[in-house]
Amino acid sequence: MESGIHHILTWLSNSFLTIWRPLSIGLTGAFGILGLLKNFKEKKRDAETDTTVEKVTKWGWVSLIGIILSSTLGIAAQLVESNKNRSEANETRMLLLPLEEPKLDIVFEISCDGNLWYRELCVQQSAPQSHFGELRPPSEMDDLTVTLDLFRNAQRADECISGGCMGDLHLKFLAKGKAFGYHAGGAENMLLKVRAADMPSVGRRMAEGGIRSALEIPDAVTIVTVSVEQKPPLGVLYLGGIGMTLKDGSQYRAHAAFGSKVSSDGTTLNEVYLNYK
Repeated sequence: MESGIHHILTWLSNSFLTIWRPLSIGLTGAFGILGLLKNFKEKKRDAETDTTVEKVTKWGWVSLIGIILSSTLGIAAQLVESNKNRSEANETRMLLLPLEEPKLDIVFEISCDGNLWYRELCVQQSAPQSHFGELRPPSEMDDLTVTLDLFRNAQRADECISGGCMGDLHLKFLAKGKAFGYHAGGAENMLLKVRAADMPSVGRRMAEGGIRSALEIPDAVTIVTVSVEQKPPLGVLYLGGIGMTLKDGSQYRAHAAFGSKVSSDGTTLNEVYLNYK
């Protein structure tokens, strides 16, 4: 019984515009004809006041209820159609703005303090090239990997930054980076500033119903992680800026992270919003 009722309600919902719009027009016409054929009011003598008054007849009540019903159906059909058109328009816009051939630019800093695998790069960058104090040319940081996990839901992003999970869209970029050394104050406090540009996408995974349009990027919380292939984690990483450019030339950028956390394995996870530029 319940399944039959559910089937009927589903059919009515799916066929709302097809059924109710012409029905509301037909009812409006029918009650208009009824108004020509029947009297909606009749005169009666009020015994208490000894005056003649007009009262609504049964056909008047039928017409009034019918007009309210047909008007309500017409308004509801119009609202449903407007929502349907808006949804179809958004779907079309999403199809016209796919996430095609994304490329990534990133700038981040890592500290040279401690016994780290990239200590050799720090040493290379710490020695001045000449007595004028010029720094050496940038050092190469090979096989730099950047992953972006985009989440529609900020709460789920916070849960994943704690427990680890894939976003509604997972993008992976791979390229060589260039490391520049500089002192943030004092000879011992040296940082490497690493830049990578035009990093091509080398992997993409999308959850069921995941993010598939450029329109969804600005509203998504993006978790950024950086690593170097076949090397231990970089440790604490300070994100200086990140930008993604799509095939159509549209750009999405974040100048800094609004939240970050270092996971148990030493990987820094930065949270950003990639805003349309």
